[in-house]
Amino acid sequence: HEQTMATLAHELRTPLFSIEGSAELLSVWINAVIEDGTRVSMPTARFSTAARREAVQDISAVLSNCHFMTRLVNDMLDLARARSGKLEIINAPTDLRATVSDVVERLASRASVPLRAIVADEVPACVSVDSLRVQQIVTNAVSNSIKSTSEGEIVIKLSVHSPERGIDLIRIDIVDTGHGLRGADPVALFEPFVSAFSKTNSSASTSAAGKDVSDDVPDDEGADHESTTNTTVRSTGLGLPISRSIARRMGGDVSLTEDADANTTTFTFLFPLVKATVVSPQAGAKSLLGPLLPPGLTILVVDDDLINRRVTRRRLAKVGVETYVASDGDEIGAYLVASSQLDAGLAKANGVKLEPAKEHCMPFDAIVTDMRMDRVGGIEACEVMRRLGVTVPFIGMTGNTSRADMARYEAVGFTRVLSKPHSEAELIQAIRASLPARSAGSAKSSLLAPRRLVHPPSSPF
Repeated sequence: HEQTMATLAHELRTPLFSIEGSAELLSVWINAVIEDGTRVSMPTARFSTAARREAVQDISAVLSNCHFMTRLVNDMLDLARARSGKLEIINAPTDLRATVSDVVERLASRASVPLRAIVADEVPACVSVDSLRVQQIVTNAVSNSIKSTSEGEIVIKLSVHSPERGIDLIRIDIVDTGHGLRGADPVALFEPFVSAFSKTNSSASTSAAGKDVSDDVPDDEGADHESTTNTTVRSTGLGLPISRSIARRMGGDVSLTEDADANTTTFTFLFPLVKATVVSPQAGAKSLLGPLLPPGLTILVVDDDLINRRVTRRRLAKVGVETYVASDGDEIGAYLVASSQLDAGLAKANGVKLEPAKEHCMPFDAIVTDMRMDRVGGIEACEVMRRLGVTVPFIGMTGNTSRADMARYEAVGFTRVLSKPHSEAELIQAIRASLPARSAGSAKSSLLAPRRLVHPPSSPF
């Protein structure tokens, strides 16, 4: 079933990338028009300011739905892998203090109450753990608390738990003063797609402390609500089951408890404490965009989906990149011959398609290509080009990023891989990391572009 899920994920992520990318570009244009009246063009002048602001709200709704669908796809994949015993846990030296601090910094602005962290002195400076999985679980729990807490505070407590028997454990408690479980069934909470709330409380089920909620769907002030307790936030219904599956794969567990006397709800995450000595540069650290791309870059964009090509080309054009586009992997050879980066005779001798010929162009600094296309996919194209001695960085775009998939991409010669859908910042970051001048003096980086922190692999509860 995992292969079926992987295929489904790719098929879903491709249209999601088209929708999200197009809406993102349109949003940037409309916002620029609103903020700078001197840039209003003739087509835009037909719309009033109020109409343009309504358009921004509509685009926000499109983006919110894309984010929700992306989380649903990721959640379904995680759940399928967890149930098949193939959920990947990649441990590395990690500074948990930095990990927790990053969660607080990213989510504090979304909370209507103070969000803070308390770290016990006995917590080691460096432990061996999958930092991204820790972020995934903690971010989900904190996002859930934010939705259910309008008074009091939310506190992340990081400590060491030493049971009478067994090994020491890292303990992370997320304690909030929200409205509690509201009669939730603690067993049903960890079942996928199961409502954990009684009929009398069903109207609040999407925002109670034990139930999955999303933090990316904005409330539409003009919308009609079925009741005063209804909210516009939505849930995939998979957050808690996935968090428990991840925790158990890490050798730990998660739980939810409620203290009626203290009026608090606590999400507890436990996993084995394994000390480490060196902190990985990527572990627990937030992703920074840094400077834009250097000037004068030329990039070939290869995708059989017209909208996806357009989105990627326009994203690159915004930052001054000259782009060429191809609709399938079998056009890459002709472009590399035109840019003098591939010998025509060698290409013909190896059966590379060179017709129709392309006009002479500047050498390409990178090739951004979809992995799966109608005639020749990015994987096959990259493999052939590497065999012929082409050294241009290949950056893949795909919905399939399992460990086996990534090993295959690396084996054929990809420099970086972007998971669909991805943001403009992630695209720029992947290109910048692929440029020879950047990588020459640094250690080999991860093939996969950094996982998104704004929208974690699993949706908030």
